[in-house]
Amino acid sequence: PKADSERGDGAAMPLMEHLRELRTRLIKSVLAIAIGTVVAWVMYDPPGSTRGIIDFLIDPYCLATEEYRAQQGLTDTCSLFLDSVIGPFMLQLQVSVVVGMIITSPIWIYQFWRFITPGLHKNERRWTLAFLLISIPLFLMGVVLAYFILPKGLNLLLGFTPDRVINLVKVDVYLRFMIRMMLVF
Repeated sequence: PKADSERGDGAAMPLMEHLRELRTRLIKSVLAIAIGTVVAWVMYDPPGSTRGIIDFLIDPYCLATEEYRAQQGLTDTCSLFLDSVIGPFMLQLQVSVVVGMIITSPIWIYQFWRFITPGLHKNERRWTLAFLLISIPLFLMGVVLAYFILPKGLNLLLGFTPDRVINLVKVDVYLRFMIRMMLVF
């Protein structure tokens, strides 16, 4: 085992101090996510002509179904559906929390990093930092690529719908599919 001088800041912390540090980091992270969620709640579907977060999320579906509706000879507009009274509220809450977590991810990832790094060796810290610097841009590029490819993939999948069948897609099911595709890419 290496000496304490080769690890983190060189000082060992008692258990209670570790727990206090964890609590502080968690509180800062939760506050950041809560603030991000409030911002996302306001930007979800702002009044007026401003496009909201929900419009941005539904756009790939609408692009895909334009071709599908044209092929089927349908004239209705792009529409997803909810199946409960509380559905619109829950949808806005879920989207706001996820977007809040995404926009505040630098803060809570930093808090996690600051809690973990004192226990790492210097070379472990270097490799972890290099991994983060490479993986974050690659992940973001994959998400952007998925967003632009999603309409083509949806069009392909909706093309399997038989002629006399209408494919009603629930908003929450569509958003889960969209998030999974972005994570996979």
